[in-house]
Amino acid sequence: MTSTPPLAISSSNAPITQKSTDASKKRIVSEGSFARVLEEMGKLEIEEPETRTCTRSPPPEIEETLSSLTFQKVDIREGYDPRGRSEIRLFGVTKAGNSILARVRNFEHYFYYPAPTAFSEDDLVPLLDLLNEPYPSSAPPIASIELERQATSPNGPLVFKTGKCGYRDLFKAPELSYEAGIPYFLRYMLDTGITALSWLKIPAQKYQVISKNDCISTCQIEVSLESEADLLICDVVDNKEKYAPLRILSFDIECNIATKAGQFSSPKTESVIQIGNMVTTYGQSTPFVRAIFTLDTCSPISGTQVKSFEEEKDMLLAWQKFFMEVDPDIVIGYNITQFDIPFLLERAWVLKLVKFSYMTRLKKCSQRLNFSQGRPKFNTCPGYDGRLVLDVFHHIREHHTGLQGEGAYKLNSVSSHFLNEKKEDIGYDQIPKLQNGDANSRRDLAIYCMKDAYLPLRLLEKLKCFEIEVKEAKEARVPFNVLRLWRSLQNTAKRHLDGLDRCYVVADPA
Repeated sequence: MTSTPPLAISSSNAPITQKSTDASKKRIVSEGSFARVLEEMGKLEIEEPETRTCTRSPPPEIEETLSSLTFQKVDIREGYDPRGRSEIRLFGVTKAGNSILARVRNFEHYFYYPAPTAFSEDDLVPLLDLLNEPYPSSAPPIASIELERQATSPNGPLVFKTGKCGYRDLFKAPELSYEAGIPYFLRYMLDTGITALSWLKIPAQKYQVISKNDCISTCQIEVSLESEADLLICDVVDNKEKYAPLRILSFDIECNIATKAGQFSSPKTESVIQIGNMVTTYGQSTPFVRAIFTLDTCSPISGTQVKSFEEEKDMLLAWQKFFMEVDPDIVIGYNITQFDIPFLLERAWVLKLVKFSYMTRLKKCSQRLNFSQGRPKFNTCPGYDGRLVLDVFHHIREHHTGLQGEGAYKLNSVSSHFLNEKKEDIGYDQIPKLQNGDANSRRDLAIYCMKDAYLPLRLLEKLKCFEIEVKEAKEARVPFNVLRLWRSLQNTAKRHLDGLDRCYVVADPA
């Protein structure tokens, strides 16, 4: 069978030409291995090889006055509009599979503070002017102050920790504040009722399409709304969660092994030698992109796009470009938050590849790795703004706690237990031998790497990892990524939801 052509990734540094190799050399990976599975996947391709692409289909023409926009929210962030005012940023995917960013403006953050006894309506404007006085008049941080009657929660702290206000000597004694500790994006979600992966609709005439020159994101569609009231939440039909055609990228890296026995590979000294990738659409079992990036030559793999490079720098930059062209909504893998993602970021930093870390959906936002914290933890690994990260390893550790035996949570053991499958039969210590061999031996390593990218996809589908975590985020009323990055926020959301239900405001921690 003819090998599937590689992805059309334009680069000033072209991939190296394959060199002839001695096919008679002993193979470590047999032809009856995962190579056969990849070949069968290639036979299922519908599109002609020359028309295949990893990019999304172009979006339709949008008429602001006639077209409504419906999309599933993937991620939520906060930022500033061109006037310097706060805005909510909702990243999502339309029913047609186009990526979208909706920028919601004029949603005002707020909190409560006890009004002194002598404070009246006549004091509102003077106090507002006093508080905004240190700031530019074009972008005052406080929009308004109002007097409201509110019940307060019981058992709150007794000290307001943010200081005193000198207005008319009315605020001499510090008091407790209420709901000042709710992050802006969470306040928006709690007040509007939007939850993780909600379906949203923007009616015609309620949004403005942002020109390409003014876009802050890499999304195919970017719009602005002047009010949160212009965004409607779609009802769930038959109590069943529906999903957009979300793009899922599963990847795995292989790196050189530290020369000292028992020493863990370090991105400061060891190169990334291969990156295996599987891209699928939610609800579909067969990945529509199967691509391997290799350092040095690699013999063709039927059903797989092989990209080989002489220099590690060129390979990493080509993979970053591939990542952005795929534009995944969900990034998965096995232990990627403690190994693959931080290893790639630190290795790119070592090689001075500034562009590499720009893989979020915000053009000017990069991934930032805190080197002072040592080896990254599950909840400190940087994610990708506008995308979701799901580490299958940590999902299984948290949701399937009864696995027994040494190495029970390694990919090989987990795959054997849940899928009745195993990794390719290559020992960790064989990786240098395969990399330092010829194009055929590196092909064996590539097949090994590709299966390590494929098994997490199988586990994701089999164990319904994504659906379970979406349900947990919805019930906690927090964004999906918060389950990993900011778990304490679940308690904050619960306290304030209780306050909403029982009609009281919640005191901030001391």
